[in-house]
This record gives sequence, structure tokens and C-alpha cells, in this order.
Amino acid sequence: MTNRQSEVLNQFEVEVARHQLAIIHDWGTHRHLRAARPGSSAYLFDIVTWPGHLAISGDMNSFVFARLPDMFEFFRPGDDGLRINPRYWAEKLQATATGRGHEEFSEDRLREALAYWAEGFEEEDFSTRAEMFQAAKAHFFGSGEDLRTVDDALRRAQTFEHDKARFDDLWDFRLTDYTHHYLWCCYAIVWAIKRYDEQCARAAA
Repeated sequence: MTNRQSEVLNQFEVEVARHQLAIIHDWGTHRHLRAARPGSSAYLFDIVTWPGHLAISGDMNSFVFARLPDMFEFFRPGDDGLRINPRYWAEKLQATATGRGHEEFSEDRLREALAYWAEGFEEEDFSTRAEMFQAAKAHFFGSGEDLRTVDDALRRAQTFEHDKARFDDLWDFRLTDYTHHYLWCCYAIVWAIKRYDEQCARAAA
């Protein structure tokens, strides 16, 4: 679990602490679940499935996935809590959040790329590596102009030069991370399926 996933999970658990799950429709792979806090629509979300698809919608945006005939089997959690696989699940997206999508530019990813790039300079001379890294950070983050997109970072890379060194291969690095809303919805799906299974088990007992 990444630090970002851990942060989102901690916030998610607080925001749904009083949520209750309602099974509105349940017929084979056709289901409609609604999770909400009694008397409030804050952080309400719906999950709808039909053969081969699962859609989640609500306050934290909407996403549609497709993979198995019963998508609960695809997302169903194990016994080790709310574990998600955002990278693999993103490959199964059929529709993503309007406007924001499921990925966004990440300054943390850019810093990782700069550190990796700086490692290539005189491996026995740590001061040179540190100097290159500091020069790159100052160029990318010290101009007073915020970087908002991957294109912003790539354009800024074109004007970087320090001690005749340039950063021409920034486009080789992944500079995005998953959005807060996407990760939140991934946790919401697992949370809802877990409670759906618990309700079904109690009904069958």
C-alpha cells in the first residue's frame, strides 16, 4: 500500500463510519446497492452491476469497470481487510470521472524522477549527485509558477540545464498518480461488497 492509498483509506474510513448498506435490487448479476449515512446524503454512493460490468456513482464521482460476468467476484475482498489494486483495476475501466479522470499530475512522482535522474551523475561523488538534484528541484519547483499538468513539467524540462547536463528523457517517467476520488471509489466498492456478503450470510443462516 502506498502512502497515498493509506491516506485515502484513513479518510474513507472516517467518512463512511456511520454508513449503512441497503440492498435495493439483487437478482443474479443484476444488483443495486446504496451506501449512505442515515438522514444524510454526504458521501452517499450507489453500486450497480449487470453482466460483465460494475458502476459506482455518487458524491465521489463515477466509474464503470468491466472484466468478469460477475464483477463482485472481480472486486471481492479477502480476509485481510480493504485491499485494492488500483493499477490493475484501472486497466478494466470503461468510463472514468468526467473532467478529472482517474489519474492526475503528481509532484511526488516528479521528485522521484528527478532523484533517479540525479543518481546517474558520478556515482562515486555524492556531492555532485546532491548538487544535480538540488539544481533540478530548484528549476522545477522554485520558479514560483505551479506545475499543474504533465505537459507543464515536460515544457519546463526543455529549459533545464546545469553544468551542461540536461533532462531530455523526462517523458520516460510516470508523472501521474491516481486521483483521490478514484482511490476512494475503489475502497468503496470493496467496502460495499464485504457488507453485502455479510448481509447475505446472515439472511441465509
